[in-house]
Amino acid sequence: MDIVKEIKEMLALPNQHAKERGLERIIDVLEYKHGYDLNEENIVESIKLLLTAALQEQDPMLKRKFFRALSTAAACHQGKYLGLRIDWDPLANSLSSLDKWQLQYVIRILVLTAQERYVPILNEYTYHADS
Repeated sequence: MDIVKEIKEMLALPNQHAKERGLERIIDVLEYKHGYDLNEENIVESIKLLLTAALQEQDPMLKRKFFRALSTAAACHQGKYLGLRIDWDPLANSLSSLDKWQLQYVIRILVLTAQERYVPILNEYTYHADS
């Protein structure tokens, strides 16, 4: 089964609820595989598609689901290719525009990329008044 094809089909859906259901399925596949071929190329292409869609999405709930899918991909398919083959800068640059529910996923994603250049940006969001 082809996750890239499934993501493209989900992105083409006009109905928000259908997209949400499709994203839930994709999140499940990214975590548990379910017979899909999740090789490096498929994961990288999937993340690129999901990242572009997430940054363009206007609906806050759907945007959060896209970030959840990206977070699942980053957590379950860690490796140098995630940090080096994907341009995460647009995601890092979007931090100030996100609500707190979206922000928790994006911070997790950027931490999982293990790229030192994001540390100063992440430090801005990890300070707690009680510390």
